[in-house]
Amino acid sequence: MPASAFGAAGVALTLAMFLPYLRLVWRGTAKPHVFSWVIWALGTFVVFFAQLAGGAGVGAWPIGVSAAITTAVALLAWVRHADTGATRTDWAFFLAAVSALPCWLVTADPLSAVVILTLVDLLGFGPTVRRGWARPHEESAGFFALAALRNLLVVLALERVDATTVLFPAAVGLGCALLATLLAVRRRALATGAGGSPMPLRDADFDRAFCEWQEFGPRRGVPIVERWRAMFPHATPAVLEDAERRCREIEAAAWQLSEAVQAGRMGEAEGQRRLAAQYPRLTAARVGRIWIQAMYFVAK
Repeated sequence: MPASAFGAAGVALTLAMFLPYLRLVWRGTAKPHVFSWVIWALGTFVVFFAQLAGGAGVGAWPIGVSAAITTAVALLAWVRHADTGATRTDWAFFLAAVSALPCWLVTADPLSAVVILTLVDLLGFGPTVRRGWARPHEESAGFFALAALRNLLVVLALERVDATTVLFPAAVGLGCALLATLLAVRRRALATGAGGSPMPLRDADFDRAFCEWQEFGPRRGVPIVERWRAMFPHATPAVLEDAERRCREIEAAAWQLSEAVQAGRMGEAEGQRRLAAQYPRLTAARVGRIWIQAMYFVAK
C-alpha cells in the first residue's frame, strides 16, 4: 500500500476518533484534563511543522489535523470546565513541558528537536494518567486505543523513515496504548472492588441519579435502587449503594443549611453558595433544585 494511502487512512481515523470524543466532552461524559490537552496542542503543532521540515510528507498530515483538533479539545475542556483542577504534580508536569518546549528552537539538529518535543508530549500524559487512575470512567479508553492505532498508520505512511520522523508518532502511540490499557484495567478493578472502593457514578450520571432521587411522581413508589438499576444496568450494587449514600449526604447538608437560613443565621444566597462549594461536582441547576426542595420542606 502506498504511503499516501496510509496517510489518508490516518487522517480519516483522526477525524473518526476525535469527533465522537468532542461530543463526549461537550456532554460531560468525558472530562479531559486541560493541562494535558494544552501541552499536547502546543507540542503537536510544533512537531507537525518539524516533520514537514524533516521531509515527512504525507505522513505529517494526520499530525497536522490532530494538532488543530487537539486545540479544539483543549478549548472545549476549558469552556465546559471538564477538569481544570490541578494538583502540585499536575503543575510540575505542566511547567516541565512548557519549559522544555522552547528548547527545540535553540537546536540546529532536527533529531534533537524531535526528542525534546516527544518528551514534552509524554509529559502531557502526567495529569491524565493521575486522573485516569482515580476516575477511569471519566476518560475514554476507546479514544486512546484509536489514537495508538492512528499513530501506527502515521509511521507506516512516512515517506522518509528515520529516527527524526518515527520517534514522535511511535513514542506517543505507545503512550496512548498504555493509557488505554490503564483505564481498562482500573475500570475492571474498581468495578469488582479490587484495588480500592467501587468507582462512583460519573458526574453526568450522578446528576441523572439525583434527579431520579428527587422524583415525586408515580415512580416514587418504586425503590430508588431499582429505578437506578434500570437507568444504569452496568453499575454494580456497591456503586448504587455509594450513590444512595451520596444523595442522602447532600440532602442532609442542604437541610442543615436551610435550617440555618430559616433561623436567620445566614442569608439564603450564602446558604446556597455554601452548598455549591461543599459539593462542587454538582451542576448549578442541580444545586438550585436541591436548595428549593430543602427550603420547601424545612419551612413546612
